[in-house]
Amino acid sequence: MQAWFALHPLAPAVVEVRGLHHFDWFARGRVPVLEAMERDREARSQFRGGSAAIVASESERPVVVAAKLQALSPKYHSLMNHIRIYLPELFPSLKKVVFLDDDIVVQADLSPLWDIDLHGKLGTLPPGLIAFHGHVHTIDPYWHMLGLGYQENKTREDAEKAAVIHFNGRAKPWLDIAFPHLRPLWTKYIDFSDKYIKACNIRR
Repeated sequence: MQAWFALHPLAPAVVEVRGLHHFDWFARGRVPVLEAMERDREARSQFRGGSAAIVASESERPVVVAAKLQALSPKYHSLMNHIRIYLPELFPSLKKVVFLDDDIVVQADLSPLWDIDLHGKLGTLPPGLIAFHGHVHTIDPYWHMLGLGYQENKTREDAEKAAVIHFNGRAKPWLDIAFPHLRPLWTKYIDFSDKYIKACNIRR
């Protein structure tokens, strides 16, 4: 990531790439999310043979097989997927942070977000709505259109009206399984003449 932004500067923006090893507070005291992930790893260890063995099982109901496959998904045991919970510790001097996933496209100026009075609260994902009940402030859906990676019924016309579109789901725009009518919302920003992009063999 550091090499990419060194070769592709985004001036006048300043991009700082940091890894978890840059934050020493991870090594101090208890970090609940790390403890939860360790318990999760122990639970997944019972699924010997990985996904192939799970699918091949003829003794379990489909719903159980599906649950086990979902438990093996990397997104559930990636620390980076939970790091948003610790943003105040990561950036203690900042009053407000806009958190953007790597499968989003920004289509409008986001600076008005800084003017939204959150009343001391942070936006979050659905599970966080439960964990942080009473501490989450709702913002206009214009700022975040979800589902472009799993809802084929999302229209390109509606997506083009949103400030941020999110390809959450399996059908990422850089994969062959992407929805053809939604893929151009992402590919139109890609420099296909770049030698590194060419090596990725991304479909237009």
